[in-house]
Amino acid sequence: MPPTATIHEVVALLRGPRFRVRTALWLAPPDVVGHEADAAARLGLDAADARRPILDALAPDSRFVGLDPDRIVAALDAIATGPHRTDCALIYNLDLLVARLPHQARDALWDTLYHGFPHRRALLLTVPRTAEALLPPDSALDQWRRDGRLAG
Repeated sequence: MPPTATIHEVVALLRGPRFRVRTALWLAPPDVVGHEADAAARLGLDAADARRPILDALAPDSRFVGLDPDRIVAALDAIATGPHRTDCALIYNLDLLVARLPHQARDALWDTLYHGFPHRRALLLTVPRTAEALLPPDSALDQWRRDGRLAG
């Protein structure tokens, strides 16, 4: 199994021309969790809360948020195509959305984020290193790693 890339290597790869789908996954260490905006600033990236587009679209009297992979992808697409200062955004709180999905839907989401999110601004998807149950299946995670799209 190839080693996991450093966060700086992954950011450089995301900013380069190599990939049509410019998404990568960062298994964030505990000292970054809760301080993602600071980490983004140190890396020269925008920081974006994955929940924000979903919450902004809710009616004021809404009590529940229905989540599925399509809604999460739409939220990430809004971030990727919306106003921005840099060519890459660090996405945080994605784990909170993924945790609400059934296992099979999680796999579908990760597959879409790996294969089917082309020609958009680069997204560094941040998930706490300790949230192993929310990550792609091992075989898919190995693919992220082989492509240099996994930092941890």
